[in-house]
Amino acid sequence: MGRKSIISLLAAAAFAASAFAAPSGLDAAIDTWLDDDYSQMHIIERHAEAGDAAALGVLGQACYYGLGCKPDRARGLQLLQQAAEGGDLPSALQLARIYEHGSSGTQANAALAATWYVRAAEAGDTISAPTALKRLPPETVIAAGGHAWLEDALPPATPVAAAPVQPPAPAE
Repeated sequence: MGRKSIISLLAAAAFAASAFAAPSGLDAAIDTWLDDDYSQMHIIERHAEAGDAAALGVLGQACYYGLGCKPDRARGLQLLQQAAEGGDLPSALQLARIYEHGSSGTQANAALAATWYVRAAEAGDTISAPTALKRLPPETVIAAGGHAWLEDALPPATPVAAAPVQPPAPAE
């Protein structure tokens, strides 16, 4: 094997190793944030700016509740929605809870709650979202596309009593 081949092989190995390297600190920064230590917010913000859905979700909650940054409910909701739309399941659930119960100046909105619970259920949540969908008005859940999660929650259909059939009048 020639020198160029060995260098190419080593470069390829180094590139492959970097692809499997430890995360760039986001996981550790989120763990730190969850421990109420906000010293790593700059790392979360950097990843959020790059579009990382998990970072967007954490930053959204931080902004919404004022945990590690100045409270900004509108920005928090916007970031949570962006994270949820990017596939972050915890953000979809958090949005749904905020809209189901209302929180920190955000009005309760059953239609938005149902929409986000349906999205969370479709994304694979098998406990929280399906349970919550059963608490919401069935017509709201159906309008949000969540009829599949209502099958067990709907009461059995009540048979409608047919009007008694009157015998025909005798022919004269």
